[in-house]
Parts: sequence; structure tokens; C-alpha cells
Amino acid sequence: MPASSWEREPALRHRTTSTPDATAISLREWIPASFRKSRAFPLAILCLLFVVCLEVLDILARRNHGLPADNQNSFHAAKYLPTIGVVALGFAWKALVGDIKNITPWSQMSIKWSKGSHSVLLDYITNIEVTSLIHAGRNGHWLVFAALTIGFLCGASVSLANSLVFIDLFSHTSVDTTFTEASQFSFNNALELSNGTLPIPFDHLGAAPYAAVASQRLPNGRFAPWTKDVFAFDSFGAASENLPRNSTVEATVKAFSTDFNCHSLNYSWEDGDFYHQLEADASDIPGLNCSLPIRQNFTTESDSPLRTNVKAWLNVTACAPKTTENLLIGTILSLKENRDCTGRTSCNEGDVFYNTTDVLGLVCSPKFFMQDALVSTNASTGEITSYQLREPRDEIDIHTSVSAQWLYLSNPLDAKLQTIYGVTYKLPTGSPPVAAGYWIINAVEAISQSNITVDPFFTLLVDGQQQSSVEAYLQNPDRLQPDLETLGSNVLAEVVSAFAREAILLIPVVKIVAAGLYGVTMSVTTATVQPAVDTSIVTHLESTYDNGDSYLSVQRASQFAEWSRTPSLNVPRRAGILDNIVFSNLTSAGNFSQSQDLSNSTIDAEVPAISVDVKCTSVDMVLDAQYMDTRDCWNFSPNCDSQQCSDLIFAGDPSSYTNLQGDGGSCSGSRPPFVGLTGFGPSAYRVVLLDYSSIDGPITNVTPWGSTKNYTTYNLTTGTVGPSVLNVSLPTVLATSCALSLTAITLHTTYSFSPSDATWNPSSYAPSSIANTRPFNATALPSWLRPYAYAANGTALLDLNDLTLEAPGRLYSQSLWPTRGASLNFFELLAAHATYTLGDVRALLDRRNFTSAVEAMMAAYATEMLTEVRGAAAASAAAAPARIRATLRSAQSRIVQDRGSTVAVEALLALLLACVGWVFLRFPSEAVLPKSPGSVAARVSLLAGSGLVGELRARGAGRAKDVRGVTGRAGLGWWEGRGEEAVGERRRRWGVDVGEGVVHRGWNDPPVMAAPVEVEMVPVSPGRSLVSSMSSMSARGSDEELTGGAMRTRPGSESSGVTVISE
Repeated sequence: MPASSWEREPALRHRTTSTPDATAISLREWIPASFRKSRAFPLAILCLLFVVCLEVLDILARRNHGLPADNQNSFHAAKYLPTIGVVALGFAWKALVGDIKNITPWSQMSIKWSKGSHSVLLDYITNIEVTSLIHAGRNGHWLVFAALTIGFLCGASVSLANSLVFIDLFSHTSVDTTFTEASQFSFNNALELSNGTLPIPFDHLGAAPYAAVASQRLPNGRFAPWTKDVFAFDSFGAASENLPRNSTVEATVKAFSTDFNCHSLNYSWEDGDFYHQLEADASDIPGLNCSLPIRQNFTTESDSPLRTNVKAWLNVTACAPKTTENLLIGTILSLKENRDCTGRTSCNEGDVFYNTTDVLGLVCSPKFFMQDALVSTNASTGEITSYQLREPRDEIDIHTSVSAQWLYLSNPLDAKLQTIYGVTYKLPTGSPPVAAGYWIINAVEAISQSNITVDPFFTLLVDGQQQSSVEAYLQNPDRLQPDLETLGSNVLAEVVSAFAREAILLIPVVKIVAAGLYGVTMSVTTATVQPAVDTSIVTHLESTYDNGDSYLSVQRASQFAEWSRTPSLNVPRRAGILDNIVFSNLTSAGNFSQSQDLSNSTIDAEVPAISVDVKCTSVDMVLDAQYMDTRDCWNFSPNCDSQQCSDLIFAGDPSSYTNLQGDGGSCSGSRPPFVGLTGFGPSAYRVVLLDYSSIDGPITNVTPWGSTKNYTTYNLTTGTVGPSVLNVSLPTVLATSCALSLTAITLHTTYSFSPSDATWNPSSYAPSSIANTRPFNATALPSWLRPYAYAANGTALLDLNDLTLEAPGRLYSQSLWPTRGASLNFFELLAAHATYTLGDVRALLDRRNFTSAVEAMMAAYATEMLTEVRGAAAASAAAAPARIRATLRSAQSRIVQDRGSTVAVEALLALLLACVGWVFLRFPSEAVLPKSPGSVAARVSLLAGSGLVGELRARGAGRAKDVRGVTGRAGLGWWEGRGEEAVGERRRRWGVDVGEGVVHRGWNDPPVMAAPVEVEMVPVSPGRSLVSSMSSMSARGSDEELTGGAMRTRPGSESSGVTVISE
């Protein structure tokens, strides 16, 4: 087609009317947009700033152990801004990579020699990134290779940037603050006064050190505040009152510890008929300066047979003349019963003698030390979470004699020890224990020369298992020394922590560490296992009824029943008890991998257990009064006036009475306002409480009452007091009678694993799953399953607790707390329940609260007592623990996806999949272009011979912007061409051009052009004409052939097939 004809194409329009002079065009080097300095420098600076910001964020995160999760603004900013920055940087880099891929083939053509596949035919534009990366590496195009590699890293950095703010569930955030209040240890008259008495509270709070040690030795036990292991630490607090939850406070403070410095003794012994002597030479032990042998005497003669064949006690000795440096001695021994009278001077038939079979002894010289320690503690509870000791370790003097140390180790609030001191002739009645040598000797004699098996110190050491534990030490002597030293250090650390502190004001630096506040989402996996369950407490409980050594067990059960209800003591209920149910022991988890982490595991199983039930009946009682005119005193005592009361309250129970001042005001010996007693037998447990606090002022009768009997020394008026007889309100009488019952049950129980001692303890149960299997015979239940009573079957017992009376009483106090603390006193258990469960000790004066408190504490004691006899029940059971079917559940922390974000991502991926499918369905299966579209060859060949190039060349276009002046419809297909790009004589080219007249067909399917022919009239013979008229002639041909400006014939067609192509 002539150039003039091409220029007249209506679709091609020019914005300029004149052709510029080519020589006047300023040709400049073309630079890709992303390579220009105006864009490259800001991008480099932004990258540098981004790195700096990330480094600052890292420094802040490491310094503060993470970011505060409760500050949502800073948290979300730190979490999402780096992600947005990396995404933006990725887009910028993507533009840069695009320019690099565009210019690399052109750059390769500028070198001296380059293969066509490395330059003209190279296509990085349309290839996928992974293929381009491989080709760039093979071709040695390292700029493209590096750019694509960094691009992949940018993509990976998006997920990394999103996790820059790592939320560690156990992370810490620390800030500096100061102390506002603290305490430090002080030993001036803190633990022992000059007269040998102990300046400690002899009430229920005085037992704090011993409750703490007992708690530490439990499978589920805890350390007391400001103590850990064998150390006691100065206490401290932080200035901030609004500490985050789970805050930990760190500070460098003083740590107190004890080195018991024990050495083994090689005892020899000599057995008499009832008296025995032990002797050991300690002169060769360095540092003790023992010039005299250590001798101890003990007896096996007592009013009742020995409860077990072992003994253990702690003693004090001075093994050098005229020395004030005493030593502690620990002794354990085993005895063998002997009924042979041969060679004995005094022996009657039936007499029982004992021979010593084995003895272990330790002599100890305690030393005390103080050193610095970096301590981390819970800010709200004072519980030590960790500590780091620092040198040096300085020895100190705590100004406490060895006798006082012995008294502290033996627990001065122990009921038996208080009885030994307080209700014998050795000290005035009611006196607290005294740290003096003479009294120590008498106390040790009273313990070692009685039928008591072990003293209070060794009771803690053997955990209530006297016989088996002592025998175990005798069989493994090396275990005794470390165990005794550790226990002694624990006790003295708790004593110092409880009683040797003084408040001070300090301003040192302290660090508050706040743990991460995010919760853990747990994922639970289940497996079927066959754990071993010890059911002996259910199946063989009756075999423990004849518990020969019940006293120590009764005391321990009473202590744990009280301590577990006193929050300040921090003692949990013992393992195996939930509510009023005592569960079977789960001894092993069964068939599972030993390497499996069980720290957050539970086992669900149907197990046997014992249910404890206490039913108490409130009893109405009346008051009898006696007036002694010679002393002007009124005595009151409760009594029964109904058959119901007589049936429930045993007639032989000792009366509880009090002296109150009469009108004359001459009464002496007035008693405190609260009096109570307990009684037991034959099976009921009875509690009576009298409240005289309502009586105010002298008493006189306003109406006649009673009868008068003349005695030699005084006149006595007696009678039952009516409500209007006296001028004051009558005392209140609360009485209840309780019956204990035990039932064997089965129930669905969940056992939790304790990593500290690798035991399984019941943590919950399903009340609806309880099924009774059999009741225990209530009349056969032993007396020790009820709390210790003042009287049994009407006979007064030796009272071991409230020691303020010449005639011992269970409660005789100015308050509802006993005067002297001892857990054996059931009224102390009631007071603890009322104070810490009901909220006020005076709640006991309400009849309903009184009855419910008795029920609760009787049940608490009974469950603790059943726990005490687990060992005896297991020993009597011949069968091995039973295997049962159970479910093991292991909980592990897991990160859970956000539901909304997950749904959004899934929706986008589904849309992407639909689009990809649509593209595949719509895209042809054959090649669209003969060469890669992004290659130089493809781009050049597509425009070669085009009218657009010819026009631009004619106009002298030298810059890319000169092309913008051309408008028109562009197309890809077959054009009428010129020059070498035309196909044959048909003058067609395949490529890109602007204008009209394009045939849209593939590059390998050129359109067929009709050849020009001459139209010739053919004469026909007469006959019927094929065409009736000229109007019947038609032009036929394919649509794509109806183009051009000439008349041509289709090659190979008949001459009668005519195609008319109009101009």
C-alpha cells in the first residue's frame, strides 16, 4: 500500500502538523525510572531508617523482656508497622527488579559478543520468578539473580516482620523502683529471753514454722513466704501499689541459713531388765572438744506396752566438764520383745522385756550464717520463686542457746511437750516450756522413757510412718545424717523467718518483673492407659483399727485439719482428700512412653474411695445453779431435763462450771466467760459450749428458788435456774451430739500429675458418678477416728491443751480460742473454722453455725486421720495394686489462629483459585506468539515493517514521548505489509500496527488472499439458463477474505466462483 495511502488512514491521527528536524532533537540516554537518583537515594535512606528502627525495637524488647501486652497501642504498632514497612519495601523492590529484567537483554547486546539466547531471545519479563532465577544463575546474569533472590527474601520478611513482637507466655518486663517497707533479721532477745523462756505466741499462730515445714514435705505442699529450701530471706516490698498481676520483685537481700555440722556416733549399749544405757566416744571428732563419753539412759518400763519396737528422740549434751557449749544428739534404735525370765532378778509370768538390737546416733554442733542473695519473689504472696546466693558467707551469733534450739526443733507448741512442762510438778501449772538444762533433761526423759515412739522432731522426719521409716534408716545409715541436717535447717529457717524479724525502712534499688499476661490455649490429646491403683485404704481399712501408735497420728491429723484452714500458714489439704472423700492412691500411670511429658497431664478413672459423713443433732440443755453464801459465788453447770437430751448427752460426762461474783462482790477465783468440753462414747462425739459473756455485774436472785441444805462450813442453795430468776441474762448453752459414718464408694475421678515428686493426686471428681458399695460398721469404728476428747465414757482424760487450770478443761478462755494453742484441742479446730471460713470466731455462738462447724471439723479430722493410716492399710494388703482402665489426657499449649483472619484468607484464596481456573479455561492451548513476548526479538519483529514505525521514522521521532502524539486503534494480527515482512506476493505481515484492516488470526495461520481473475462471458447452448437473470448472481466468499481493494480469485477454485471485493 503506498505511503500516501497509509497516511490517509482515518484511524491514524497526529497531534502535530509538521515534521520536526531530526537534528534538532536532543537525544539523551534513557534511564529506567527506578534507577534514577531521585528515586534510588530516598529508597536507600528509607531502608537504612527501617533497619535502625528495627534495631531500636530489638533493643527495647531485649531490655524489657518483650513489650507490655497490656498497652494495646504500642503492642499493635510494634506488631503491624514492621509488616507494613516490609510490604512497602517489597513493592519498591519489585519495581526495581522489573526494570532490571527489562534492561538486562539490552545490556547483554551492548557487549562484544552475546548469544541470542542470552540477549535477543532472552525473556525475564514473562517467565515466572523461580524460572527466571534459575536462568539468571545459568546465564551468569548475577544482577538479575541477586535482585530476584532479594525479592524472595522480601517476601519471606513479611512473615518474619509479623512475628518480630514475640509474645512469650513466661516473658518478663522489668522496671526499677524502691523499697517502701522491709524487714531484716534481728536476734537480740528475739528467740530467747534471759530467763530461758521463748518470746513467741503460744496460740495457733505460734505453730507457723512447724506448719510450714510440714507443708514443704507434702507432695502438694508449698514453702512459707520469704523462705526457700533451707534459707530464710529478708522481706521487702515495692513502692508501686498498682503492680501488674503475677508480678515478681527482685532484690539483693540477706539470706539466713544453718549448718548442722553433724557427725556419726558409734554407740555401744547395755540392756537391763527395764533400763538401758547407750554410750559413745566422741573425743576423736574434730571441732567438738568432747573429753567425756556421751551417755544416755532410757527405759522400756511404762504403764502400757510399747506401741512399736522403735524409738527416736533429740537430746542435748555437754561432753566436756565445765563447758557451756552444748551439742545436739539425735538417736534412733530398734527393740526386740523378750519374755524370757532367765537370769533376771525380778521377773513374773507375763512380764515383757526388750533388748536393743540396733542404734544410730548423730552429734551436731549447729552454726549459723548470713550472706547476700539475689531473690525473686511474688509481690503479693511473698513466695520465693528463685534465688542466687553470693559470697562471702559470714558466720553469726543468733544469741540462742542449744537448749532453746532443742526446744524450737521439738516444737514448743506440741501438745505432749506442753503437758510434760505444764501439768507436772516440775514447773508451775500453766507455765510455757523453758529452755533450761534441767527441764530439757526431764522433758527428754518423759518422752524417751514412755511408751511414745518418737518425739516431735522425729515425727516430722518420719512423716508419721514411725516403724517403717526408722527401720529404713537403720538399714541405710547413710541416709540419716543428710535428712536430719536438712530438716533441722528447715525448722530453724522457718523459726527465724517467723519470730526473728524487725521492720525497717530502706531505699535500695529493686526490680519489678511482670510476667506476660496472655493466657495459654491448651490442646488436649487422649490415650487409653491401665494405671495401677492402690485400693487398700478401702479394702483393708478394718485392719488398721487396732492402731497401736495412734497418738502421733491423731496429733498430725488434728494439725493438718487446722493448718489447712488457716490462710496465713499456707498449708494445703493433703493429697488424696477432696471435700469429705478419701481417694485410692494412683501409684503409676500404666502403659505409656516414659519419655512423654506428663507435666500437664490428667488421668480420668473410676476408682474406689471412702466417703466421710458426720451428722450432728443440736441438744437443748438447762442450767443448774449453786449459790454459796459463804463465798458469795454462783456456780453454773449444764444439765438435761428431757429424754432427748439424756439419750444424746452421756450422763457421766464431767460437768462444766464457772464461778461468778454474787451481789456481795466477795467471790474469788472468777472464771473466764467461755467454757467448753468434749466427750466420747460409746460411739457419739459430744461438744458442749457455755457462753457467760452476757452476764454483766454482780448476780442476785429476784425471785425465790431452789432449796437450802445446811453444811458445816457453808449454806448451799441449789436448783434449776429459770429465765426470770436472776437479775442478769442467763448464760447460753450450746450442745450437740454427732455420729460418724464411713461408706465405701466408687466415683469418676480426675488425677493430676505433680512434676515435683512425680505423683498422681486427685484434683476433681464428678458428684453425679458417686455409687455406694458398702457401709462400714459404725459401732466398730475406732475411737481415734473422732477428735481427741476431754472425757471418754464419763471418765476424765488427761487434758493436753488448755493448761490454765488446776483441773484441766478443754476450753477455759477469755475468747473462743483456747488459751494455749494446740491442734489436739477440738475447740481450736472450731475456732479456726469460724475465723477463716465463717469470717468471725463469734459465729460459733449461733446454734446453727455451731452445729455445722462441729460437723465440718469432725469430717476434716476424720479424712486426715484416714490419710494417716494409708501406710498401715497398704502394708496389710497382700495383693499388688489393681490395674484399671482409664483415660490419659495430656494438655499442651498451642497457638490458635484467629477465626476472622482465617476466614478472610480462605475467601481470598478461593477467589484466587476461581480466577486461575477461569484463566486456564479461557486461555488457548496453542502458542499465541512465535517468540517470548518479553524478549527483544519479539518486540522488534512485531513492529518491523509497520506503518507506525514508518511514520515515526518519517517524523524523525527520537524519544519515547514523541510516540504519544500518535493516536489510533492498535492491533495484533495480519496487516497488509511492506518490504521483507510481507508474506509472499500477498503482501501480508503479522505483527503490531495502528489503523484499520487487521485480520485477527494466529501467527501460524495466515489468511488466504483471493487471486485476481478476468471475467469472461461464456456462451451457453440453448436451454434452461442456470441463472434466470443477473439479479440472481451473488458474490460469495469468507468474511475474512472480503477485504482489500482488488478482485481476485481464490486459488484452486472454479472460475465460476466469483468474489467481488469493493473499493
